[in-house]
Amino acid sequence: MLASPRKSDGRPNFHAWGYVEIARAYRRDALVALRAAPGTYVTAVRRAWRTYLRPTTEYEGVAEARARVGRWADAYEALLYGRVALPRRQMPYYLTLLLGLPALFVWGVRVARRAQAGPIALDAGAHAIVILALLNVAYVAVAVNAAISTENMRFRYLTDGLSLVLLALLLERWRRARAAAADRR
Repeated sequence: MLASPRKSDGRPNFHAWGYVEIARAYRRDALVALRAAPGTYVTAVRRAWRTYLRPTTEYEGVAEARARVGRWADAYEALLYGRVALPRRQMPYYLTLLLGLPALFVWGVRVARRAQAGPIALDAGAHAIVILALLNVAYVAVAVNAAISTENMRFRYLTDGLSLVLLALLLERWRRARAAAADRR
């Protein structure tokens, strides 16, 4: 299989040795460019993170569908992403993405570190889910933003569901903490 550039059904075999060599050549070239102009790479990574924290509805691959739903997409962005348009600023801010996702991640790390503490401790399965979600979110965010500087918001499709799992856990723990506090009164 690794020797053949095509799979048995005729599709390209991207695991073939030739592609591995191409990837190695790209890596060598990228390292040379990084050593020659590290500031350019830092600028690209900064741009990548800004793009990553934009709504997935801005991805050019969904532009046609977005145009068909019109104002519904704007409402979706306002509700889900916390869209805030500031005067004299071309691009709006998305508070849920800029503040909410990082805060949720930090909260998840705190929960993972002290999962067995307190009146609302996690069982082993929930603890494993939190760790899996955190590792996936961190890996995708860091790997994507270190390697690509355009269209990065589309890669959050891979992790937004996991962020919602963390949010659901946060809300459930908050509800339980309130119930426990009410019982103590």
